[in-house]
Amino acid sequence: MRFVSFVPVALCAAVVFLSAANSPTFADSIIVSGSAPILGIYGISNPNFDDPSNFDGGRDFSDNPTPGQLFVTGNTLPGYFLHNLTVKGIGGFGFGGDWGLRISSVSGGALTPIYTTTVNAPGSINTEYVTFNLSSPLALTGGRQYAYDIYSANGYFGFARDTSGASDGAFNTGNARNFGSTAINDYPGTVGRTFFADLRDNNVVPIPPAITTSLIAPTLDGDDIGNLDFDGGGLNGSKDYSDNNTPGQRFSTLGNPGGYLLSSLTVRGNGDAGNGFENGTWGVRISRVEGLTLTSVLEATFAAAPTAGAQNSWLTFNLNGSAITLDPNTTYAYDIYSSSGYFGFARDTDGSAEGAFNTGANRGFGSTAITDYGTEGGNTVGRTFALGLSPATVVTVPEPGTALLALPGIAGFAGLVIRRRRV
Repeated sequence: MRFVSFVPVALCAAVVFLSAANSPTFADSIIVSGSAPILGIYGISNPNFDDPSNFDGGRDFSDNPTPGQLFVTGNTLPGYFLHNLTVKGIGGFGFGGDWGLRISSVSGGALTPIYTTTVNAPGSINTEYVTFNLSSPLALTGGRQYAYDIYSANGYFGFARDTSGASDGAFNTGNARNFGSTAINDYPGTVGRTFFADLRDNNVVPIPPAITTSLIAPTLDGDDIGNLDFDGGGLNGSKDYSDNNTPGQRFSTLGNPGGYLLSSLTVRGNGDAGNGFENGTWGVRISRVEGLTLTSVLEATFAAAPTAGAQNSWLTFNLNGSAITLDPNTTYAYDIYSSSGYFGFARDTDGSAEGAFNTGANRGFGSTAITDYGTEGGNTVGRTFALGLSPATVVTVPEPGTALLALPGIAGFAGLVIRRRRV
């Protein structure tokens, strides 16, 4: 008999990574949130779920023959991009290690895999929502049946289900802990799993992240967050450079109820850079902060580095289509690295700012530990930065033309989807 424990965890925002191709350019990732994701008008979901104590120990867990769910794309468009898939947990034990996600087309009662990925296990989760962010959007055809299935390499984790009769399409394959089986074994009765498939218009070509430079400081409006002050003197050689353990800065969002759309991050060089910083790639991570620990909500790789001579410039990391929504009244952080050379980031040591830190690893995001910067000349230290933010709002819109979930011979269920937009 399974015993499912329930432990609260910190919430974190769901994230979408964008790229113009289906081959990964960033690592696929898992994000955990206490709130259901917000889908656009083309998203497909079954948000309903039973009490977490109601489960089938042979069908609803990550160590069973892989649990899956059928879904059908709409006919509104000829095709869609799948950006992420979210499922809801009911708890588990010892599920560390790798998790596998497979997306398949369905024909003749069998799966034809079109995308498989293995990602690091999420942290402590129980009844929260688990989002698998695809590093690059996956193209799906309109009006076609697809499926997902999931396993964990270790332990067990339960997936929420809906036995109300309002949905259908749950299944298991013939193999546990791997994708060796393409068989669909229907779940007895009328049962659907709780899931959210973030589909978007594939006629809109995603714009990859890009870096721009300027000698002019950005302007902060009422929603932006930043510190544009900086010293004219030297830097700390072990804390202020892009090849140090990744330099970062905490910040706190304001109180707009719908949160804020983050579209860009700007930092300033302080005149010292070299050894080919203009070559290779740059990485930016946005994280929630809990104590001295970072929980990543976005990791973006910028293929085009700043140009040579940019060491005295303002560098803007434009997220473009990867803009994300940050929660209100929440502490976040950014950190940055370059894959080659070194680049010095401006800082403010007059005591009017604080929040600077470094992580425990360089040239990547292998560490989630925060090491506070400390003081300079007895003063607190903050980095020079600006965040491009705009208020977001939650609006309810009807799904155009098609039901949220449609399966052959099964009535779809009506519902509303929610999306965030700029205002």
